[in-house]
Amino acid sequence: MKRVLLAVIIAILGVAMLGTTANAAGPEQRGGNRATKLMRGAGERIQAVSALLEMEPRAILGELREGATIESLATEKGVPLSEIEAALAQPYRERIAEEVAAGVLTQEQADYLTARTQERLNDFLTLSPRQALRQPMLEDLATVLGISEAGIVAQVEAGSTPAEIVAASGKGVDSVVAELVALKDGDLTERVNLDLMTATQKNRALRGYERMLTARLSE
Repeated sequence: MKRVLLAVIIAILGVAMLGTTANAAGPEQRGGNRATKLMRGAGERIQAVSALLEMEPRAILGELREGATIESLATEKGVPLSEIEAALAQPYRERIAEEVAAGVLTQEQADYLTARTQERLNDFLTLSPRQALRQPMLEDLATVLGISEAGIVAQVEAGSTPAEIVAASGKGVDSVVAELVALKDGDLTERVNLDLMTATQKNRALRGYERMLTARLSE
C-alpha cells in the first residue's frame, strides 16, 4: 500500500505542473494553448506505434501496464527503435515549424518546445507509464534529499512512508518542500521568460505545488 501511495504521489506531482501550466495558458499568450497541444498526444503516439509494431493499441497498453516499454516491444518485434522515434517525432517537428511560420511561436519558443517534446518522447519510448510519470519528481526528490532515485524506491519497497523517507534524510518537510519548489520555480521561470505562461500563472502554480508537496510529504 505504501509503495502504491508514493508511486501515486510521485505520479501526480510529476505531471501536475505540466497540466497546471497548460491549462493556465491564456489567449493573450503567444503560443500558450497551442504549446499545450504540442506537448500532449500519448494516444496519438500509441496509434502510430501500433501500426509500426503491427499490434493493436489495446495490446500495447496491456503490455505497458505490465511493465513493458515501447523499446522492449520494438526489440521483440524486430523493429529498430530509431525508426519508431523518427516516425513519432516528425509530426511534432512539422507542427512546431508550422507554428513558427505562422508567427504563433518564436524560434526560441519552438526550440524550447522541441527539446521538451524530445525529452517526453525519450521517456515514452524507454520507460513504462509508471516510470515515466514518477521520473520528474523522483529526480528532484533525490537531488534535494541527497540520495539516489534507487535509494528512494528501496525505502518505499521496505515500507517507509514519504514522511519517514524525508525524516531519514535529516531534513524537515518544510525545508524539503522549499527546495523542491525552488527547483520547480526555475523551470517555470524559463516558461515565463519565453512568454509561454505569465508570472501570475507561475506564482499560482507554485502555491498549489507547495500545498500539495506539504500535504503529501507529511503522510
